Amino acid sequence: MTNTSPEYVREIEHTLFHTNRQLQLLLNKHHPGASYVHIEEIAGMDPRERQVAPTLDGVRHDHKARYEYVVSELGPFERVLDIGCGVGYGSSILHTAGFEVWAMDIDANAIEFAKQYFPGPHYIHGDLRSFTAETMPDGTPTNVDAVTIFEVLEHVPRGVAVDLLRHVPAPYVYCSVPNETYLPFDKAGAPFHERHYTEEEFRALLQDAGLKVQLLKHQEGPYSDVGLTPGRTLVARCVRED
Repeated sequence: MTNTSPEYVREIEHTLFHTNRQLQLLLNKHHPGASYVHIEEIAGMDPRERQVAPTLDGVRHDHKARYEYVVSELGPFERVLDIGCGVGYGSSILHTAGFEVWAMDIDANAIEFAKQYFPGPHYIHGDLRSFTAETMPDGTPTNVDAVTIFEVLEHVPRGVAVDLLRHVPAPYVYCSVPNETYLPFDKAGAPFHERHYTEEEFRALLQDAGLKVQLLKHQEGPYSDVGLTPGRTLVARCVRED
C-alpha cells in the first residue's frame, strides 16, 4: 500500500527540494548561466526574490537570526504581527517561541506555501495599507504588541516604505534594511530591490514614518547573528512617536 500520510509527503518534498538545490549548484558549476527548474518557481515564486524552503534548515542563517533576536527581546505569549512574512519561516520561529502570531504577505503563493510548510501562525493574504485602526484585513482586531517587518522596505520605493511604516498597528516595531555602506545597491545583483540605506538614511526613513529608534543593531554577514558589529544589514527596534 502506498504511504500517503502528510508526514511522509513532507519528507519526500523536503528531499526533492534539497536534491534540486544540489543539482542547481552542479549545473551552475559546470554550465554557468544555465537554467534549472526550482521548487520556488514551481510554487510560483522567484528564488532571487525571497528565501523559500520547506523547513528552517533551508533558510539562510541571517534571515532566521533576526526573528531569534525578536524572541530574545519580547516576552512569550505576546501578540506579534509579521509583515511581509513570505513563506512563513520567521512567523514559525515566533510561534514556536510562544507568541500569538499574525503573518501577512501580499503574495498569495507565499501565503499558501507558509500554510502548508509552517503551520501555526494566523496567515493573511493582503496589503498592510488595507488595515483600519480597528481591524486587520481578515477582521481580526488590530491590537498587537509588536510588529516585525524584515526583508520588505528595500523592495519598495522610499515613499511607499514610509506609508507602510505609518500603517504599522503596534507600539513596537522591529525592522531591517540592507546597509548601503557595506552592501552597495546593485540592481543587477538584487533585481527585486529598489534601494539600500545608509544608517543615516534608515534613521531618517523611520523618523519620517513617526518612529523613534530605541536601538540600532547590525548583522555583519549572511551567517551572522544580530549584534553590534557593523555589516551588511541594519536592524532597528523602534517605538511609535505619533
